[in-house]
Formats: sequence, C-alpha cells, structure tokens
Amino acid sequence: MKTLSTSISLYRAGLRVIGQRRQLSTPTSTFPNIPKSIAENLSTRFKITSPNDAQTALIPPALSGRDIVFRSITGSGKSITLVAIAASKLEKKQPSSQPNHVQTVLLSPTRELAVQLYQWTTQLLEHHDADYIKKHVQVILNGLDRTEQTSRLQKSTPSILIGTPLRILELVDDGVLDLSKVETLVLDEVDYLIREASPKASVREKFRNTIHPKPSETLVQKIVHLRRPELIENEQPITPKSQSPKMPSMPKKPVVAVAQSRTPFQIIATSATLPAFLYESLVKRRKWLKNPLLLDMTSTGETSPPNISHHVLTVREDGTTRDLYDSSQEDALPIDELEMALPDADDLVIDAVVDIIKRDNIQSAMLFVSSSVALGPILDKLNAAGIPSDKLIRQVEWSDFGIEVHATARDSEPQKEAGTVEGTMSSTTKAAVVSDTTAKTAPFASFTSGDNIRVLVATEHAARGLDMPNISHVFILGPPISPTSYFHMAGRTGRFGRRGTVITVLSGRRYSERVLKMLKSLQLSTGMLKKV
Repeated sequence: MKTLSTSISLYRAGLRVIGQRRQLSTPTSTFPNIPKSIAENLSTRFKITSPNDAQTALIPPALSGRDIVFRSITGSGKSITLVAIAASKLEKKQPSSQPNHVQTVLLSPTRELAVQLYQWTTQLLEHHDADYIKKHVQVILNGLDRTEQTSRLQKSTPSILIGTPLRILELVDDGVLDLSKVETLVLDEVDYLIREASPKASVREKFRNTIHPKPSETLVQKIVHLRRPELIENEQPITPKSQSPKMPSMPKKPVVAVAQSRTPFQIIATSATLPAFLYESLVKRRKWLKNPLLLDMTSTGETSPPNISHHVLTVREDGTTRDLYDSSQEDALPIDELEMALPDADDLVIDAVVDIIKRDNIQSAMLFVSSSVALGPILDKLNAAGIPSDKLIRQVEWSDFGIEVHATARDSEPQKEAGTVEGTMSSTTKAAVVSDTTAKTAPFASFTSGDNIRVLVATEHAARGLDMPNISHVFILGPPISPTSYFHMAGRTGRFGRRGTVITVLSGRRYSERVLKMLKSLQLSTGMLKKV
C-alpha cells in the first residue's frame, strides 16, 4: 500500500515541518478520470502510458474541484499533469463552438514555460481540428504585441488561457479580459509567482514585499476578489509570530470545499520547492485558498530525485581544475593564501566546461550563469570550440506568437516588474501582428531533436519548469543564488527517472566551502566526477 504525506515539508535548506500521512488506494494502470482521447494523446505524444504516483494523487481531487497545494520532486511530470487536467475539464464541459468565458487560467513565471504549456495543450487536444483549438486555447505573453492580443481576445474568448501574469493583468485592467467566471486557476511554480518572505527575513525585505507586490500577486488577488469575495470580506489581520508557522493537521474525513459563488472555483498551486510559510500565507494571511488538500509527494522533504548526481569543480588561475570530492587531489595553495578571483564566465572556466563536454561526448546539456551579460560571450566561446550552442530565448520562434525577436534580444534577467522572467526585449525588437498563434515551429526543436544544438545557455532565472527529457548534464557557473535556485537548475536533467549529472564549476576557491555546505545540508547524491 502506497502512502503520501499530506502536509508541506520544507526542503532541507531551511526549516522543515513534517505532517500526517494518509493511505492512498492502490495505484491505477490508467489515468483516473481522464477522457479517453486525452489519455491516448498522452500515450502517443508523450509516451506516458500509465500515471506515476504523483499523477495518481493529483488528478482525481483536481478534477473534483478541490483547492490543492501540490509538491513533488523535479522531473515528476507536474506541468504535463496540470495541462492534462485543464484539457480534461474542457473535454468534459463539451463546450459549444464558441466559448463564452475563460474556464481555466494557467499562470507561468516565464514565457518559455508558458509556450511549452501551450504546445502541450494543443497536442493533447489534437484530436480536434485546428479551428477548435484556436478558439478554445490561447497563450498571452508579455513582451509580445499587445494590440494583436487584444484583437484576438475580442474575437474569441478562450476556454483555456495560458500566459505570464504581467500581460494578463494589463488586459484585465484594460477591460479586455473578463476573469469573473474562471473555474480553475493554476499557479505553476507558485513559490516564484508569489513572493513571500521567510520568518527569518529582515524587516526591510518584508516591507518591500508588502509595498511592491509582483504582478502575479496582484492578478491572483483580483481573481480571488471576484470569485471568493466572502473570504476577503472576513479577512482579519494576522499577528506576526516569531516562531515558524506550523502546518494544520488533516481532518479525519476528507472535506470538499463548497464554492459560495454560482459556479465552482478552485486554485491549484504547485512547485518542487514549497515552504510552509508560503502555505501559511496562501491560506491564512492572503486567504486565497479554501480548505486546500495538501499533497506532498516527496520523501522526508527531498526535492531532487536520487537519479541525479551532483559534483563540484574549481578552476585555478593556472587553468587546472580540482574536483572537490576527490580526496586524492590536494589544493596547490595553502589555505591561508589569497587566490585571484576569476569571473564566473572566465575563459579558463569555459575551457574546463568544453573539456568535459568533449571528453565525455556530451550531446545535450544546459549551462546556467547568474547574469545575462555573460550569455553572449559564453555562447561565442562554446561555438568557437566546435560545440553548437544557443541561447534558450532563441529556441522559440516568437513570430509564431505575434512578435519577432532580433538576435540582440537578451536572455532572462531578474525582472523589475516580475512577470517577464525569461527575456528582456531590446529597443530593436519589432512587433509583428499576426492572427494565428499556432506555433509553426516546435519550440526547442533544434535542441530536443539532437540534430543541431548540443548546449542551451540561460540564466538561472530561466530554470523553472522547462521539460526537455534529453538533457543529460547541467553545468552551473558560479555559486547559485539560493538552494531553491540550485534545485530548479539541477531539475532540468534526470527527467522521469532518467540519469542526470549536475556539475557546478567555481572560479577559484572563494565559494567552494559555501557550496559544499549547501549540498551537504541538502543531502544530495554527491561525489567525484568520473570520466565516461
């Protein structure tokens, strides 16, 4: 008999709260409550013939209308499951030829992830004709032509709306988009969409989060005001507590939330890294979720699958490398001597990465760096070394979605207006008004096919949610911003149980102790990098 935790447990990088458990029924060999046509497309398009434990746990309550907070390790199929749920709800509604309101909204923190969700949705509905899909599924992305998006929404109200929060919020404020009858709101990567300070955060950080909310927070608040006014009206201020929040115990009998409005409304919030204080905020402080079902598919709080190995290398100023998990290697410098600090994307660092790629004949990898400024030089160095590489942002044919992105456009950068995570448009970007948003070129095709591109380069802010199963290696240049950021970068490999390798390459020793302590606290599978 399988079991799953019904509370949210903090990942090992910080506080941890372990809750109660409840028994699951025996896992099924077919997708529960998924229409046959959707299940067949899952099998033919995605080679998913039977649900894993996470999908078995999530699908039934999601289709029943429950509010859900769902946490599962990276690579377990969260995003494709969310798309399958949205497509199933559309199928079961048997809508008329012209939908009259938005049924499901899927919010994504990045444009690339939104495009992938859109592509998956159209593939799950491909048993319908193109006109049906065009009417019922639309993707709205910030940075694309707003006039064209407005025209498209005025011509046809989609049943499923996928997009990034900032542009959707703008269209709601303009009166172009009516979300007053939304039945399902999906917050994919909720801990990125919703910024919540930890109990240990400074007063300054908490104050900043209060007076400068993300567009995604403002958008969700507007939707909840429309769909659950009774929760907002009864809102009471919460007295700050010095101790960490505790998760509530599960009721002895399942309790299904009853919608107070004329049509049902549910919120599904998911992530691989979801701390207890965020749950506390969603349910008690913000009052967005109503009697949510808590599903934690991790074991004792892990967020990285055991099939991924983690390694750390340092590059010295003489160009030699040291494996920090190789006890046979001794550092050339005494511990009390200073060492020149190399940039994270220094030529010597890139040379070390190139050597590993060539030595192990790596055919499919992602390389992450902290700043977008380094993306261009890194790309030039990799291509000059004979390793075909590209920026993540260039792997999407943006003109298919209403805009042409020139080569001068920069890759992902932390956004001042949070909502455009992947891709900052340059002044030379030219809008192209189109009437059809069906992608003519499959996103990431030149990389996932293995025919051309061997390495995708991006900043760590772009690591959320993307699913490209062929990635065997992830390179991280420099120390990660946070343990959470490391988890999501590492999670681009090892998808669906495949073996994956994560290599952090540090320029010198100055961050080695910090990174080693982080990996040890996370209890990941670490060790010496072996030659293939």
